[in-house]
Amino acid sequence: LGWQLLFMFLPRGDSYNEVTESYVSDLQRTLSSVNDLISTMVTPVSFLLVFRLGRAAIRFWDARQAAGLMIELCRTNIATVTVGFISPIRQQRRYTKRQKQLHDKIEKDRNEGNANEVKIQSVSQPGEDIDAEIELLCEYARWLASFPVAVKHFLRPEERLGWDDNAYYKKNRFEIGPLLCDEDANHVMLSYDDERGKAVFYKNAKRVREPPLVVLNRLYELSYDIAHHDYGKEMSYNPTPQQRAALSQQLNKQLGTLCKSFGIMERIKNTPLPFIYVINLRTTLLLYLSLWNVTSIASTGWVALPFLFVYNLSMLGIEAATVECEAPFDWNANHLTLGKFCIVIARNIAQAMKEVRY
Repeated sequence: LGWQLLFMFLPRGDSYNEVTESYVSDLQRTLSSVNDLISTMVTPVSFLLVFRLGRAAIRFWDARQAAGLMIELCRTNIATVTVGFISPIRQQRRYTKRQKQLHDKIEKDRNEGNANEVKIQSVSQPGEDIDAEIELLCEYARWLASFPVAVKHFLRPEERLGWDDNAYYKKNRFEIGPLLCDEDANHVMLSYDDERGKAVFYKNAKRVREPPLVVLNRLYELSYDIAHHDYGKEMSYNPTPQQRAALSQQLNKQLGTLCKSFGIMERIKNTPLPFIYVINLRTTLLLYLSLWNVTSIASTGWVALPFLFVYNLSMLGIEAATVECEAPFDWNANHLTLGKFCIVIARNIAQAMKEVRY
């Protein structure tokens, strides 16, 4: 619009523009003559935009795929833990129930006078006091449900408009909720140390801990305790060393893959497209749009304004969409809903715990 107004006030020349059906200035005639030359830039600009948008879309999809892998592994892991850890207790109770039924049948036959001498092996009833097993299983489930929350806190930008460190800390503590006690929650959230080596939450301190790794280390410890848990001497179905080793190996493999999913999202967060490529693309795009707008106005006049507006909006919109897709872990509506992922995982873990049969 500014260029069109400028052309209106320039002195008219001898050149006649058949499109506008009027005489135009010498500057307008010169710019109209290079319109075809400027239009050839659309090919390299389009290639740069398509490549940038494609890479950003791949980054967004890889981040979503890694988040989906995290959800899948949390479901598989809690199922493996509940089955592998509670199965010996369940088997022992079934065996005890069968022995009791057999004993009652023999006693009934003996009272009726037609019983044979059958020796019943004395089997104690296990699992009447399984508070230790339940406590260990619940602790593992709480830490596993805390893992996606810790990943969310790590991936989200540390700075948010209008939020100070105190408000940010309260929000993170609220999201962890009753899953962890205050001591454990602070150990996960306080990623920084001050000059005295004290754990703090302030961003200007030195970062020494990553919340997801703190949770993963605790999960490794608990998985070892579960795989090598002592059920007591009264248990006839204590797992064999081979079974304990197989369970431990399977849990370690799942936790390793869970750590891999976090590593993929960490790589996406910390590795944007090269800055030189972005600068070159934006410079070329602005230069092309500026020159093409000028030459189009010079050659066609007011008629080109609506078309130029739509074209400029589409080209700049592609760049804006690329910026949104390139960082999939920000706070905006176009980014991944990490909070919903945490809720889904927590609900799945709670469902698995409710369906445990002792």
